Amino acid sequence: MHGVEGLFGSAVQLATIDRYFTTEQLPADLQLVTIHMLNPFGCAWYRRWNEENIDLNRNFLLSNEAYRGCPPAYPSLDSFLNPRTPPSRLERSTARKRSPSPMSSGS
Repeated sequence: MHGVEGLFGSAVQLATIDRYFTTEQLPADLQLVTIHMLNPFGCAWYRRWNEENIDLNRNFLLSNEAYRGCPPAYPSLDSFLNPRTPPSRLERSTARKRSPSPMSSGS
């Protein structure tokens, strides 16, 4: 769900489908549904958060769960996990160079 994991996640998803779910192996009455991207905004901007500044991996509760605050060790990791500024030009350039293909909004 982290946007920065989008390209790697896509590659893993495709490799898994290719390896384990070929049409010869699937029962005729089985349908496989995969979800490619839950956080396209984060993927486009190489960020963990969505357009509402929410980290989908960490900001959720089960319906019967009460919020109890952050885990004790989280404050020591906060600045690393939640940088106060967007990625620098160098970080963006490095991320683009590591991407297998240019990012697109699909339009």
